[in-house]
Amino acid sequence: MVMDKERIAVFDLDGTLINGQSQQHLIKLLLDYRLISYLSYFKLLAVFILYHLRIVKDMNKIVRYAYTLLRGIKAKEIENVIDQNRSALLKKIYRESNALVNYEINSRSEMYLLSASVDPIVSFYSTHLSINRYYCTQLEIKNGIVTGNLIGLRLYGAEKARKLEQIIGDRDRHNLHIVCYTDHVSDIELAKMADETVLVNPDKTMRRIARVNKWRILRFSS
Repeated sequence: MVMDKERIAVFDLDGTLINGQSQQHLIKLLLDYRLISYLSYFKLLAVFILYHLRIVKDMNKIVRYAYTLLRGIKAKEIENVIDQNRSALLKKIYRESNALVNYEINSRSEMYLLSASVDPIVSFYSTHLSINRYYCTQLEIKNGIVTGNLIGLRLYGAEKARKLEQIIGDRDRHNLHIVCYTDHVSDIELAKMADETVLVNPDKTMRRIARVNKWRILRFSS
């Protein structure tokens, strides 16, 4: 632990603290409860696969389209589905994640969860991982109904780095020690802002980047 500096720990969610993609888990549950159709499910799944495989570089338009498929669902119904499947969702958390978070708690870190995923699934994991502050992509909800639109930009890529800049605010950067936990190349701008970057289960590309930047690598098991 770096002494005499204010420590800020920033965590990615999908692939870093949990196994897989939280949005995919949520979409599958919405299908199981017949809140979306099979056609909508496969369209959404295709979008997240393209994102995960990095086939499409600019995902903003296609992801915005994907969320239009959620139009008309009651926000409370989504929350109920998550609550009714809490045990299954909690099993997605890597066994080592709680110890990692506890380390940062014991280090008296100011902790943040930054995720491209959406509420309320990010809120669910933030609560159960004891990370009190989180920022994520926001679905627009009017009169308790999902409109299919997003509020603002997706918290993805460079947007995470901009969010960290907002978190830092006018604090003296020399008095801060920022540690970033991630698994995905989309967080590269965020990772390079940190004083210490730790990669969880990185792929070949991220392992190469880690070697160049001398970043630490952790192996988590499901």
